[in-house]
Amino acid sequence: MSQRQSKRVLHNPRFRRRLQFGNSRWRSFSPTITTTMLVVSAGIYIALRLWSIRTPRLWGDELFNYSLSQGSWLTIFKRAGLDMAHPPLFYLILKPWIYVVGSSMAGLRVFAVAISIAAVVPIIVLGRELRFRIQEIALALGLMAVNSYLILYSYYLRPYSLLFCLTLCSHIVFIRFLRGEGSNKGRSLLILLIVNILFVYTHYYALLVIAAQYLWIAFMARRHLRRFTWAVGIITLSFLPWVGVIVYVSTKVSYTFWNKFSWATPPNLQSVVLLLRCFNGGFESTGLTLLGSVLFLLPVLAFKYSIPDSRLPRQDDDTDLKPLALLTWLTIFPIVVSLCVCYAFTRMWQPRYVIVAIGPYLLLIAACAFRLPHRRARIAAVAFVLGWATIAGFTTDIAEVLHGPNSPSYWLALDLSRTETQTQGPVRIYGLSPYAEQGLRLALSLTGEQRFKTISCRVDAPLTDDYFWIALTEHDPLASKRVRELASDSGYSLGEPIYSGESPQRHILIPVWRK
Repeated sequence: MSQRQSKRVLHNPRFRRRLQFGNSRWRSFSPTITTTMLVVSAGIYIALRLWSIRTPRLWGDELFNYSLSQGSWLTIFKRAGLDMAHPPLFYLILKPWIYVVGSSMAGLRVFAVAISIAAVVPIIVLGRELRFRIQEIALALGLMAVNSYLILYSYYLRPYSLLFCLTLCSHIVFIRFLRGEGSNKGRSLLILLIVNILFVYTHYYALLVIAAQYLWIAFMARRHLRRFTWAVGIITLSFLPWVGVIVYVSTKVSYTFWNKFSWATPPNLQSVVLLLRCFNGGFESTGLTLLGSVLFLLPVLAFKYSIPDSRLPRQDDDTDLKPLALLTWLTIFPIVVSLCVCYAFTRMWQPRYVIVAIGPYLLLIAACAFRLPHRRARIAAVAFVLGWATIAGFTTDIAEVLHGPNSPSYWLALDLSRTETQTQGPVRIYGLSPYAEQGLRLALSLTGEQRFKTISCRVDAPLTDDYFWIALTEHDPLASKRVRELASDSGYSLGEPIYSGESPQRHILIPVWRK
């Protein structure tokens, strides 16, 4: 644009109004107020996650993580490879944590919650890297603070809190790479390489995030394509050893990777509704969730106000990064691709897998809410999204929807306490299935029950007590065989079993007397 054209545009009333809109009407809060908003949002975020440490539920997946971390380092790789659900990084961090802190339920919850609280820093940093205003970051952090989906996975003893945190870190370094020059660009690429390697060793869906970043560069910032291609190639090579572990352990069992994830139905329309409920905060009513989601997404209409007019002087020469467009892409790509792939191959899909998309999504919503063209519209949008998310977060039990009431060890411990007639201990419980014994040990410590002593033993171990209990899982064939042997042995008498959980993964306790 020539100097004469620039002067003509600068004197254009439309452009002058736009400058006024950007400089005064958008910046309607003082620095003190915006800082206070950010501190309050961060305080609520931290407080709600600390409060969730008290959650007594023990879902089966959490028990598996705890059980897996009790083995040797080599066993962790083998069992994680057989499980095929997650790469091993989370388990490798959890093992030394348990060694230092112990295996109390509170100690285990603190591990996941600490990672989730640590994510406050990358949330704020990501907003600043996108050059969002403090009030926009504060609103995004507030939406994340009260979001029941994020609260659930902040204390859930699976890798989702770590996955959420690493997603944000990956996006931060990705943006710095796009904007960097010279040595800064090389340093950012090296850090991004390290973060993304940790990322893919946390969850397989990290690959979708990296693919989204790669495609953004391929279409929007091609001058970085060669360097980023090399980085993606190194990440792929670094992930091959884990692929080799899965292939090797798969040869030792009769099922395959696809069999492992084909037990549930593929995604459908209800899956999308559930995802909206998780991301926006929703209610049990499908209609109400859909209506709220439409209203929740309305601020994104402000997207057009952040697209620079090509006829106006460019105030930011950064052509590789359009913040709202990037956030939209990082939100949509993992969700749409995962839904389509799982539907096409009739494989299981769950909202927790795309936790990688919720950070960009809520930052997008917050930024757009503050960029509506009229003050009243901005106030209404901010009040609605924050109010909706807060009410939903405190009035609905998303955990019940996503994981059900299946906390077998906890309810089994309560039933055992009520059933056992002996008032003095120790009453021994032999864990024929390690999974059942370890979960029960955790649950008994949680309930404060002191009469029982759980013992992990081999399936064929001698049982010499006059009176004891045996613990097993329904799908453990070796433990079930041992129970049948005891039932047919005239030297033992078996009492009425106690069941907890859902078939065929129920946990079972059986009282045994030796004659």
